[in-house]
Amino acid sequence: MGVKRDNEYYEKRLKAEHPTIHADWKAGAYSSLRAACVSIGLMKKRTRLTEMLNTFDKATATEKSEFLDHLRRLGHCVGSTSGGSIGASLSAALVAAPPSGALGISCHGRMTLPFVVAIDGILTAPARSRIIELFKHFGWINPMGGYQTAPLMRELGAPYKPYNASLGMALQRGTRISEDLEKAIEGWLITIIGV
Repeated sequence: MGVKRDNEYYEKRLKAEHPTIHADWKAGAYSSLRAACVSIGLMKKRTRLTEMLNTFDKATATEKSEFLDHLRRLGHCVGSTSGGSIGASLSAALVAAPPSGALGISCHGRMTLPFVVAIDGILTAPARSRIIELFKHFGWINPMGGYQTAPLMRELGAPYKPYNASLGMALQRGTRISEDLEKAIEGWLITIIGV
């Protein structure tokens, strides 16, 4: 069983690892324990997206269905999960292929992929699989099994430098990519798929 990561846990770590920040927090320099921990990287800052995903995961099936219907009414492309039922998480619903299931489907007049490339900067499983498949097809995998991202970065052009390792790290270790790179990769995938 893992360690319970509650306020007590973080306060002990803060006091042991960063006594100055702990003292500042106790003196009121930080609005909360979380704010103090975020300032030094012990905790991640919660974004609106993380709050939405957390809330969605706790919603009932009816609430999830109503929320996804609301997104569709606003014009967002939201797929359904297998069997037409609502999935366990918002990210699963957003990553799922749209009803047509075809690559390069048109969503409200624009060409899209049947999956989301990244959520909160992390490549989704379908995007990662497709990118790796294409890297194998183009021979962009080195003898040690690593990903040679330089050819793709050259294709994407400025501002991406051939030695930019962020995509390789995202493929190997699940690290985040920038929103700009995410959009560039999405455009490249749409082009490669032949839309």
